[in-house]
Amino acid sequence: MAFSPFVYRFACTAILATVTGLAGFSAAQARTLKVNDWLIVPGKRFGPITARTSEKQLIRIFGRRNVIRKKSQQTGDHQPERVIVVYPGTKNEIEIFWKKAYSRISLITTYGKGGKWRTRRGLRIGSTMASVVRANGKPVGIAGFWWDYGGYGAWNKGRLHRDLIIRLEPSVTLPSKESDKISGERQLKSSDRLVKKAKPLVSKISLSF
Repeated sequence: MAFSPFVYRFACTAILATVTGLAGFSAAQARTLKVNDWLIVPGKRFGPITARTSEKQLIRIFGRRNVIRKKSQQTGDHQPERVIVVYPGTKNEIEIFWKKAYSRISLITTYGKGGKWRTRRGLRIGSTMASVVRANGKPVGIAGFWWDYGGYGAWNKGRLHRDLIIRLEPSVTLPSKESDKISGERQLKSSDRLVKKAKPLVSKISLSF
């Protein structure tokens, strides 16, 4: 069947537009464009987001109203950074930090209790320290609580990926004499008696790229 020059040019233009629109998306993004599976996969993706997902691509994936710019201090160094927030003001809110503004991602963080984001081993905001230990396959180190870098886990060559960053916070208030022993710039262990007594829960999950 022969096509007129007009129809041929129209078809070529449509194909080029489609290819251009998809350029830059990874295979992982292409698989999850229609359905966000909420899965955090260290070394690969945060839902449909990879290290090379740009602001424009975020808008295509999540919709304009679900993607906003703002300044944040969530990194803990008190230096405001330009970030993109996805699902702002909801339990599924995430913050995206950039190596190169709005085109190359360095870190994605979620901290909404009751949100859908989770790792393949089932860790999410609100997971217990025991769940983190089980997922890691061995005891974890924990930075002393109640300071800027408090509560961050160390995997000690366990199963959890080095690019997965998890922060825990005590869910039980201890007497001051006991809380003082697990606070500040010190290294704790998940097996420590007072750490267990404080019953830490996951308060933040980040993925580094």
